[in-house]
Amino acid sequence: MTRSWFSGIRELDQMFGNGVPIGSAILFLYETGSGQEYIISEIIRNHYNHGGKTILILTSNSSPHFINHIKDIISSENFKIIDCVSPENIYNTKHYIPNASQIFDIFLEMKKARDDFLQNPEEEEPNILVCFNSLSSLFINFETNEVLQFLDKNIREAMRCKTIEFYLLSEGILEKKCGEKDTNPRKCSS
Repeated sequence: MTRSWFSGIRELDQMFGNGVPIGSAILFLYETGSGQEYIISEIIRNHYNHGGKTILILTSNSSPHFINHIKDIISSENFKIIDCVSPENIYNTKHYIPNASQIFDIFLEMKKARDDFLQNPEEEEPNILVCFNSLSSLFINFETNEVLQFLDKNIREAMRCKTIEFYLLSEGILEKKCGEKDTNPRKCSS
């Protein structure tokens, strides 16, 4: 029987039905200003309050505002930040990437953070939540195929590590990126 995970937000859990199967990745499409960071911060807070562990990947310039929602839990040993945006490791994390010029660097740090949480042999299932804020900057800074390969690798890691993963993506960013190169967005996904 597959275990399920619940966000702690009634409306979201109703949308998911019987919860999200462990080992799942969820693409969270949002419109700018729609409250996506607040929703994700509540998911993180609820997960933390139920003893869960969190890996937060920051690639968005709105990160300081987002971090402000969860500032009271980021120093916990059950919380890891992979910082790809701050100029001087302002979150004092061992998973700091000062210049993420290679998308693979981000994947490697995510893998290290997952494996750090999986090191404790006393835990059968470590209950890890991964939140990626936001894929939009990856689609802007890297080739579409690189981002899709990155997602594929992380989905495989989610299944291997039995994590729940949320990837935020601004609605329309992919169409905009594809539209710059070709008017047919289907060609971008090949």
